[in-house]
Amino acid sequence: MSSPSHHPHDHFFRATFSQLEVVQDYLRGFLSKEITNTLDVNTLTLVDNSFLDNQLREHFSDLVYKCSLAEVEVEITLLFEHKSYVPQVPWLQLLRYLTNAYENQTRSSDFSGTFTPVIPIVIYHGKRIWRKRPISDYFHQECDSFFPFIPQFGYELTSIHQFSDEQLKQMDIGWIRNVFLALKHSRDEDVLSMIRTIMYGLSVSTYETRESYFIDLIFVYLFKSGKKKQEIMDAIKKMNEPIKERAETIYDSIYNDAVKKGYEEGIQRGEEKGLEKGLQKGLQKGLQKGLQKGLKKGLEQSKFLIFKNGLKMGFSAKELALMTEISETLAIEWVDFIQQYPDAKFPN
Repeated sequence: MSSPSHHPHDHFFRATFSQLEVVQDYLRGFLSKEITNTLDVNTLTLVDNSFLDNQLREHFSDLVYKCSLAEVEVEITLLFEHKSYVPQVPWLQLLRYLTNAYENQTRSSDFSGTFTPVIPIVIYHGKRIWRKRPISDYFHQECDSFFPFIPQFGYELTSIHQFSDEQLKQMDIGWIRNVFLALKHSRDEDVLSMIRTIMYGLSVSTYETRESYFIDLIFVYLFKSGKKKQEIMDAIKKMNEPIKERAETIYDSIYNDAVKKGYEEGIQRGEEKGLEKGLQKGLQKGLQKGLQKGLKKGLEQSKFLIFKNGLKMGFSAKELALMTEISETLAIEWVDFIQQYPDAKFPN
């Protein structure tokens, strides 16, 4: 599994694309028909693996799945381009990635000399056009006699902004529609219109369902993606229940409780520091540290809330660890804590 990134887009990508039904809908809706006609998407299995090295990790996040293709097993890798721009030579980065993937297979104890095919899929959410070109286009065309020495491989590309909102809304692609709408519109100025667009086709129930859990992930993403939090909350107040209720719960778990605790802790630290080095300077520094710590704890509380709701939806601890980007060890600890204290909001 690739190392967690601090990009909110990456968090959202990993939280959504680690859900099997989301990936199945994506493959059926966006992968080329010659591949999907032979893929058995019901055999998809998420693998705790990554083929990114430090250099590639600057550009991509990845999730690795195994799947049956005709009568053989293949690895399907989803690469999310998180810098939102088109690499100058994209095939060079993908060649490096594929080399890492195949080298990884040779290190397996049961490797027999026959490789499992790897299908790289790039999901791109930048606005600049990504024109997919054959590798041979990057070489002088006068060098025909040297073409046998040029690498040749393909990759699948989904450029989200090439689809209009209406096209996405008309597709029978399940929650992928809302994932792509969220990635397209998370920075829109009209916040109320943005949320209504992203929530298209989603129905929020008063009961805990997988769909309401998915909506929680969307709101965590929106709160963390750089938009002013108060603007989002002002827009949410104009929406119907229970969307408003769910969003406010997520907001409170991230910010209000955490900031209050951080503020109180900051005052206490500031007062102690102030007695030693000056009250004003100590208070200011203490408040800053307290608020930072409070916000960090708030994000952890939001992860715990999503984790707890996910258990109710039937997700495993391993799946939820991937979705919330926590370690499997911590996930197991949270499961034990929830079983012992089902009504608790967060482990102290």
